[in-house]
Amino acid sequence: MRLQSPTDLVRLELASALRHGLVVIPVLMGGAKMPEADALPSDIREIVFRKALELSDRHFHEDAEVLESAIKEVLRSAA
Repeated sequence: MRLQSPTDLVRLELASALRHGLVVIPVLMGGAKMPEADALPSDIREIVFRKALELSDRHFHEDAEVLESAIKEVLRSAA
């Protein structure tokens, strides 16, 4: 898993966002599942406690609308 590498850019950005209290919405694609907390490095482990949204090929447009609504809600809350 790339996220195990301390120099992986996705891991660095995720860790920074979590450390700064930014909103992070995990998006699972292609049948991906959230990893177990103990399978992740400690600096990004908190991500497993966030509600993940699944995007599937079969329902991509509907799933993308759910993601869009979640993002809009976060933006409204921040305003």
